[in-house]
Amino acid sequence: MDEVTRKDILKFTSDCFDQGLVPRTVYDRLVTVLQLFKRHGYKGLVERSDWPNYVETIRPIYQPEEIAATLKHADPDAAILIKFCLASGFRDREIRYVTWRDVDFRNFVVRVTAKPIWKFKPKNYEERAVPLPAAMIDQLERSKTRRNPNLAELLFQTPRETRTVFT
Repeated sequence: MDEVTRKDILKFTSDCFDQGLVPRTVYDRLVTVLQLFKRHGYKGLVERSDWPNYVETIRPIYQPEEIAATLKHADPDAAILIKFCLASGFRDREIRYVTWRDVDFRNFVVRVTAKPIWKFKPKNYEERAVPLPAAMIDQLERSKTRRNPNLAELLFQTPRETRTVFT
């Protein structure tokens, strides 16, 4: 540890960006690395200007009337997607990779699970189960009956996305 220099830390930061990580993630990883060094008595490895800059975005808050207006103009599949987003609180990538197999209709939950075939990993590698309201489960069941999908199919597909986990 005593051989690590500021140049090594800057290389680590650069490598993180080269891997496609966003500034907030690089910042968080840098904090973790520097905490490890600090715990072992090594401080001052970076300067204030070495830290990645990022903007902490504020998510928009939609009013009930805005949501109702959107749902009024949405086709049935889009309406289910919007309601699923609201009911589950899933992140964008989690929604993109949820399959019919992830929905537990009996227990009213949907799971976030890794999908290695698509290189999808849940945030912090934490798979989890999220409860859904009975009304959302009912709508998903009706959609499943109408579409008769393979359990490995994505719940929400664009016309170009007919991907399944297993062929």
